[in-house]
Amino acid sequence: MARKSLSELGVRALKPRAARYAYPDPELAGHFVRVQPSGAKSYCAVARNPAGKQIWTTIDSTDRMKIKMAREMAREIIRRVRDGLPAIEAKGETFGSVVEDWRKRHVQKNKLRSAYEINRLLDRHVLPVWRDREFESSRSAAATSLHCSIVSRTITGHDRRTIASISSGRS
Repeated sequence: MARKSLSELGVRALKPRAARYAYPDPELAGHFVRVQPSGAKSYCAVARNPAGKQIWTTIDSTDRMKIKMAREMAREIIRRVRDGLPAIEAKGETFGSVVEDWRKRHVQKNKLRSAYEINRLLDRHVLPVWRDREFESSRSAAATSLHCSIVSRTITGHDRRTIASISSGRS
């Protein structure tokens, strides 16, 4: 008996159910189409890491990606997970690049009156310490460390504002 295959038309024909479900791709073990009760569909891959833990990784929406490309990405994700690597390679964004992007998208775009002060505080206190740090590794402990280093210096009214900003961002 011939093996079935899943095409773009087959993906579009998948109907939502009361609960989320994953429809397997018969051409690639570990590749699924996840269908939400809302009707939203996405491609995902599943594999076990060397410790035996099952890792599910969402690839992309079926609206934005063809199944052929999703299969290629799923093969790579499955290989990486089985090798003990993260499912998707980190982008390598630094904290400094994220801050610059935020300045453009938020501070400059909204023409904030406090833009000068925000930029001054970031440039004086935060970026000298965190500019080259990988953004994904900027966790609560690192924020606490930065907070303590600012507090240990002579505190001015402006420094208090920086401390308040950092403190409100910590969990």
